[in-house]
Amino acid sequence: AIYFATGNGNWNGSTNWSESILRITADGSSAATGPVDSYTPANHGSLDGGDTDVGSTGPVILASPKGATFAHLAAQSGKDGKLRLVDLDNLSGTGTPGNVGGEAGPIISVPQGGPVFGQPSTFVDHADETTWLFVGNGSGLSALKLVLDGSHNPSLASGWQKPSSEGGHSPLIANAVLFSQRGGLRAYDPVKGSLLWSTTRISGQHWQSPIVANGVLYTVDNSGNVEAFANSDTGMRVDAHSGSTTSNLNGVLEPGETVI
Repeated sequence: AIYFATGNGNWNGSTNWSESILRITADGSSAATGPVDSYTPANHGSLDGGDTDVGSTGPVILASPKGATFAHLAAQSGKDGKLRLVDLDNLSGTGTPGNVGGEAGPIISVPQGGPVFGQPSTFVDHADETTWLFVGNGSGLSALKLVLDGSHNPSLASGWQKPSSEGGHSPLIANAVLFSQRGGLRAYDPVKGSLLWSTTRISGQHWQSPIVANGVLYTVDNSGNVEAFANSDTGMRVDAHSGSTTSNLNGVLEPGETVI
């Protein structure tokens, strides 16, 4: 199946689907007749009216803890600064599309506050099989842990938090390291939140986020530069592409800098 979130607009639960998570078949064949299933917040009208739509980001599929009430979970944020848990097998809890409410856990506020425009990321700590969610925005960076109550119902509990100066958008998990870009580029231990590495070799930023490919960490700044960082002992080389707008590629890490 394909899951995606929608933004502002009209909602009637039959032909108009604003402020919703929708599920369609993987081949898209169901799109002509409407979603197979849907989740819509009960306050969808005020979300539309206030331009605080959930569709500013997409659902994040979470690894459900063993024994949880729901086998397949996702978290959804948005411009209203909230976090919602939904059951991917039954989005509104009614078994049919076109209903409102039905979250799989309590709706909570993003710990650092503020709207969310970037995609949160997730990580499973294989030391204890706990599932983590990371949310970055202009107000900071936060980690939340997926926990179960005595009846095995899920909720998101606050873990660690960073200030606005260490926020960012679309934090990235790669090789059990959390990367975030705002006022520089930082790498954290995803469970403890401790800083592992940082650099200020980046010009102005807006909503950029880093990416890792083939063991190299790439990032872009507002000056049209692409910075590339690689583990200094891998022997990897980063070359500029002649004539490209991203030709300002810098090479491997400076002495003592290791990120991957």
